[in-house]
Amino acid sequence: MLLLYYHRTSTNMPIGKERITMLRTRVAIALLAALTAGWLFAGTLLTAAAAGGGAPKLDMWRPGDPGQRLLMRGRVSGENGSPVADATLYIRQADGTGVYTEQYQGSVQTGADGSYAFGTVLPGQYSSTKHIHVHIMHDQYPSVTTEIRFKGDPNLADGSYDDNAIVTEQATIDGASVLLGEFNIVMRR
Repeated sequence: MLLLYYHRTSTNMPIGKERITMLRTRVAIALLAALTAGWLFAGTLLTAAAAGGGAPKLDMWRPGDPGQRLLMRGRVSGENGSPVADATLYIRQADGTGVYTEQYQGSVQTGADGSYAFGTVLPGQYSSTKHIHVHIMHDQYPSVTTEIRFKGDPNLADGSYDDNAIVTEQATIDGASVLLGEFNIVMRR
């Protein structure tokens, strides 16, 4: 049986009708994705084919790795919002202790609907902000290099505006505690 629930992990998000609606929408989308995409957590197995698009999968996390398990997903689109299929995302990050290792690097391609998904660990704290390096390549677009950062990181300046900082949601899936994050990317010609 699949169990999924969220709770708010960030205190800098507004509370109100819009926030509640947003959370309900995220829960519904996450539940639909979990049920239709077949996210399985058995050791190192992560099957994350997105509904409709079939995003390929990558799971860098291994049982026993230090740090909080993180499932990232998102969509790569063009400026007009159309999906960018078959884009390659190269991912590199520190492990849960803040050390870069070969284990926490890899690549994943977007599905027909531009979606991607990968399993990893929340990068450990070190002298800079926690982040995941992402380099996106597609033959019809100039490449894009960016970083996924995490709101609540003590190394992000208070009140700073950072388009690349995301809020993660705590989830429990099949008894396992994980963080869920979403990061969408727009490629410009």
